[in-house]
Amino acid sequence: MDTIEIVNGPNQSTHNMVVDNNGNTWVIEPGRGYMKNSVKESQYFIMTNFSIMDFNMGKKYTDNGIERYNLVNNMLSKSKTINVKEAFKILEKVKQEGEWSTDFSMVYSKNNNTVYYCYKSNFNEILEYKF
Repeated sequence: MDTIEIVNGPNQSTHNMVVDNNGNTWVIEPGRGYMKNSVKESQYFIMTNFSIMDFNMGKKYTDNGIERYNLVNNMLSKSKTINVKEAFKILEKVKQEGEWSTDFSMVYSKNNNTVYYCYKSNFNEILEYKF
């Protein structure tokens, strides 16, 4: 990863999450760098529409997704185990509406070797991609 630079496309801004086959997670934020979260550190990783890298370095947020991040973190920390159905219930509770509505939601299950996802907050139609 030290030899690759990820940049935004013209007129775009993106945060990327990459998960390996062991469940380790990397977040790549163009212009900021990347961070790794080992599956040994946490069984889940939350990403919303603010810089998780800035947040982890102490930047204080009062909007831009922090309330949804905190709600999800609270729900997940209270859960001893979580399945795909429960994960989507959580995602549905924190979906955005209006100008910045949620277009894509996904859950990765290492046990099932599958990515589950839905478009446009349609949580009644969960699609899946098996590896």
